[in-house]
Amino acid sequence: MSIMTEYLHALEGRLRIKVPEVKGSPAAAARVERELRAVYGVEEVYANPTTGNVLITYQPESISQDEIIRLLTEDLGCFRQGLNTVISRTGPRDSMAATVGRALFESALQTLVMAII
Repeated sequence: MSIMTEYLHALEGRLRIKVPEVKGSPAAAARVERELRAVYGVEEVYANPTTGNVLITYQPESISQDEIIRLLTEDLGCFRQGLNTVISRTGPRDSMAATVGRALFESALQTLVMAII
């Protein structure tokens, strides 16, 4: 499943996604929390109206990331605003590889900047 959003970080059993409708709206944040907590397989939901991030922990054997995103999109009406970046999912290995790669890149960049200065 591909939807558009500004930010998504997904690991097995944990999903953090930016939901534009939650940002600046404590009522929308409370509604997303209440509705998702009632779903079988969802363990915890924290929707932050300051950042617009929604953190969902769930049981992957009971519900999938795609189903949670479908609930947000179709049942809760999220992601109606202009969206511009395709969501990508990372598994534990992909996430670790990305973290190591990013750390190596940042270290090399810092060394290069220090050499120039």
